[in-house]
Amino acid sequence: MPLDKEDIRQRTRVLNVWITSHLRAAPTEFFTANVPEGDIRYITRIEFSGDLNQTQLIEIFKSLEDGVTYETKFLINIAAADRRQIPEGAYDIENPVISLSGGENLAASVLIAGTSLATSITFWDGEI
Repeated sequence: MPLDKEDIRQRTRVLNVWITSHLRAAPTEFFTANVPEGDIRYITRIEFSGDLNQTQLIEIFKSLEDGVTYETKFLINIAAADRRQIPEGAYDIENPVISLSGGENLAASVLIAGTSLATSITFWDGEI
């Protein structure tokens, strides 16, 4: 049975994560566990806050089910005092910017070692 907008609102969550890894081969994962098999995670918004010191480059990856393969989804420059959002402007909980299937995760890395970026994601889970 398809979910209506009210059901989606009740399932919507916001997660705050500090992106601390500068290693593309070992990025910071957003979720402590991969999406459970048989589920799908809809990411409807990703927001970044600058570190107030320098411009940062952040790379967002989809971590595939094998746990070692990362597929680049977004590459974004964030000025020191900037706030950036994917998608830009308003977002719609029924239109995700990325979706994750069972066994996948979302991950990110920053360009400069020893720095970090505050990141907030809005998402909801559904069944396949």
